[in-house]
Amino acid sequence: MKHLIDETSFDKLCLSYSVVPLIKKIKLTVDVLSVCERFNNEYQMLLHSPKSGRYSFYAVEMTHLYVGHKDKLEVKNLSEKTSEVLNGDPLASLEKCFMKYNSPKIVEAPPFYGGLIGYISYDVIRLIENIPNDTVDDIGLSLFYFANVSDGLAIDHQQQELYIFANRLKQESYSELLERVENIEKRISNTTHRATNTAIGSYNHQGIKSAGKYYETSFTEEQFCQAVDKVIEYIKAGDVFQVNLSLRRGTRINRHPLEIYRELVKRNPSPYMAYIQTPDFAIASSSPELLIKVKDEVIETRPIAGTRSRGRTEAEEQQLMNELLTNEKELAEHIMLVDLERNDLGRVSEYGSVEVNELLVLEKYSHVIHLVSNVRGKLIAGNSLFDVIRAVFPGGTITGAPKVRTMEIIEELEPVKRGLYTGSIGWLGYQQEMELNIVIRTAVFKDGWAFVQAGAGIVYDSIPHREYKESLKKARALWDILEELYEK
Repeated sequence: MKHLIDETSFDKLCLSYSVVPLIKKIKLTVDVLSVCERFNNEYQMLLHSPKSGRYSFYAVEMTHLYVGHKDKLEVKNLSEKTSEVLNGDPLASLEKCFMKYNSPKIVEAPPFYGGLIGYISYDVIRLIENIPNDTVDDIGLSLFYFANVSDGLAIDHQQQELYIFANRLKQESYSELLERVENIEKRISNTTHRATNTAIGSYNHQGIKSAGKYYETSFTEEQFCQAVDKVIEYIKAGDVFQVNLSLRRGTRINRHPLEIYRELVKRNPSPYMAYIQTPDFAIASSSPELLIKVKDEVIETRPIAGTRSRGRTEAEEQQLMNELLTNEKELAEHIMLVDLERNDLGRVSEYGSVEVNELLVLEKYSHVIHLVSNVRGKLIAGNSLFDVIRAVFPGGTITGAPKVRTMEIIEELEPVKRGLYTGSIGWLGYQQEMELNIVIRTAVFKDGWAFVQAGAGIVYDSIPHREYKESLKKARALWDILEELYEK
């Protein structure tokens, strides 16, 4: 056991920073997913990296919720049970609220030890660019939803260590924070493991068993193919090079979302997974894709463009990988999107610092193989985390190129708003660093329904029915779980 900051250092830091953490490191003795059940919080926020990622993060105590709407920010004070509304651009208001906090960088600490955890929906783009707002928002999630996490857990999977953190946001003493940390440790060690079919928190999933099995789609196959044909017309007219067109499917569910997420972790572990639960909705994400990471003034993005199914045999898989790496069309599209990401990063990076440090790397997942690259740059001094978000959001791999025109076409052709799909989930730390994924391979649970969305990159020689099947394939792992766990 080790405290990363002693009392003398803590008192000195309090003179310079508005937020100072107390962090205790202990041996990891608990399953990451059981943490949600052990704490049984009304609001669950878990950022999870069971595959290739090193750290997972869980919110134990939250002081505020920041809920973004079209023209206002709702700020809920959880401890005082009060709420206020800040009119105007909600993203700008969130930035103003968050920038009040500044924390020291603790060298031995995990990347996140307090700050915001939550999501940004795709539709936040209308706060950044002048994109039409014509389609219906039938799911009805807020534009963004963040919790201000004062106390929580960071799990180091590599070292099998658990960090417990508590932050001084007011005038708390070292001993008061120490007591909060010790109480969290007791809750971890003393609570009996709970069964996953027990209601966790207060997500409203009751009364669904009598609903009956039912599916709905945003597109029929015929409608999707017609939309693909329209995209090809735009490409031939010179409007765009590529458009990512997506299809959403919904089904009634009668299982708790955490149970579905637990199965998703088993079958499709990914580096940027997340489980978020509130009384009104829940999210289970198994995203493999990083939108943006800011650490030590370095900005990084990791675009995925190019997908193949896993092979049934080793020889078949090797053949599929070779085909992907030598497919001129796939490579050209990938390079085009890497260039788009370079341009986005260039808006907030020092001149000449943007580089592609990994190009055309293959990554394997449970059902698919992805073609991946990595782009990074040096953050311009004075630019905030929100400046970075405005520069890169949403990721070009899930819109197309050029980005703004493709988003106009998406708004024209997709029949419903994307909502969370192709937005981002992740964290923004008090020390002014962050990590956000791209929301793909994700289910949204609301009002007794689960919604899953996936897309395909449409280019000039795309074959419509193949692109339809490609969209279904990308969501297969999650959709299989929803179907298999359904009970009449």
